Amino acid sequence: MLGVSLLAAWWSPLTLVAALLALLLHEGLSWYSALEERSTSPSFVHPPVGRKVLAVLPGSPAQELGILPGEVLLKVNGVLLTDAAQLHEALRMNPAYCKLEVQNREGESKYLQRPIYDGDHHQLGMILVPEPDEAVTAEAKPSSIFGIIGMKTGTRTRRRALSAGGLQRVSTAAAQPSQPDLPKQEPAEG
Repeated sequence: MLGVSLLAAWWSPLTLVAALLALLLHEGLSWYSALEERSTSPSFVHPPVGRKVLAVLPGSPAQELGILPGEVLLKVNGVLLTDAAQLHEALRMNPAYCKLEVQNREGESKYLQRPIYDGDHHQLGMILVPEPDEAVTAEAKPSSIFGIIGMKTGTRTRRRALSAGGLQRVSTAAAQPSQPDLPKQEPAEG
């Protein structure tokens, strides 16, 4: 790309070639990056046993304990975690104290304990990875130029609706934000 750009400075008809090459290389890198990401396993998914920590709130009990994003909560108060609801149940078993077994990113277990005070976060300030069936994930914005154009023109959403299982009717009333009914004002007399 640099070589073609330098040649374009010397011979101006190569400017169009340099612009097209930049566009094609950008799209190629975007396509390759998406392909590479789809071929690797995701980092933040729950293992069969335990719950993976996505984030830790600053100043929370979890931060005081030294829990880091990417670590896995294996046991809470002796209860082996297999779903998110068990975390709440295990913390309620002993409302004054908690004992945790946490597996760090290297696969080593660490044992942590701490008293629980009034006003402490109900999950000790840990945000767990969402369950696969939860609808709380954010959609990735397109990184390619064609993806951005498709998003702006609406062809990207139509194509996704078609691939999601058939045509879906979207009413124009539902697509537009509703306006509150405002009281009509009478002209002032006088």
